[in-house]
Amino acid sequence: MGKLKLKGKDLRNIGYPEGPVISIAMNIMEKNYKHQKMEEAMELLKRILGSPVEYENDVVLGLIAQQLIPKAQQHLVDTVGLFYPKIVKMDGTPPRQWRNKGEGE
Repeated sequence: MGKLKLKGKDLRNIGYPEGPVISIAMNIMEKNYKHQKMEEAMELLKRILGSPVEYENDVVLGLIAQQLIPKAQQHLVDTVGLFYPKIVKMDGTPPRQWRNKGEGE
């Protein structure tokens, strides 16, 4: 039996996205599944692509699955904090021009 030789084109044809996941999948499959038939390896890669969460904790295939799982939605940035940063003096009080009239005088 020959060694498994995958190409990036093969993975893109079955729906893998452009990016590091392709080279990671190729390396893992060629190292750990080198004696599998090409059809069997492609079927396994299709199953990982279809439901990566099922393979997320797999010792060998987990790295491929983790690359396919969408990153958690980033929390919205508080735009008010971006435009009005909190500026205080060393003692923790706001600058004089920001104080309310009659406060701290």
